[in-house]
Amino acid sequence: MFTRFTLRLSLVAATAVAALPVAAGAQAANVTAAVPGGPSPIDPSTTFYACYVPNSGTVYRIKAANTPGACTKSTHVEFSWSARALAQVSIVTSSAHVPVGEWGSAVASCPVGTTLLSGGHHLGLNAAVGLPIVGASRPHPTDSNAWLVTVGNFQPGAMAVSVDVVAMCAQ
Repeated sequence: MFTRFTLRLSLVAATAVAALPVAAGAQAANVTAAVPGGPSPIDPSTTFYACYVPNSGTVYRIKAANTPGACTKSTHVEFSWSARALAQVSIVTSSAHVPVGEWGSAVASCPVGTTLLSGGHHLGLNAAVGLPIVGASRPHPTDSNAWLVTVGNFQPGAMAVSVDVVAMCAQ
């Protein structure tokens, strides 16, 4: 099962991970080297090319099948990266349960020897009920190698909710 996340991504990680699976209800942090059920492994010698649009922050691929051969405007900035860098990315997940009428948080910490690239979250909830408030989804304020998500579950009609947090870590 794939779950979409709200992520603040580095440009390398944005291409590496389009959708991340999270084990619902997992209580402990899990480290995985690859995304199960994801795309086939990429040849490490592959170089990816993309263009960055400064005014909007948009990034689009170039020099690949069914993409432009170059940036479409002179104001767009071309950049590239190797697949070898993507092989050094791991995903750490953690979950928490937030009862009705309370604030809750979850933290995903990168293993020792790795560096936090980015993170995000997923809320497991029934869309027909009151939506919880995401107070934060950001690097942890006292641990720069962890991603923190805080959720307030106070909306009318709220039900208990689970929050899954994801950290992308580089070696």
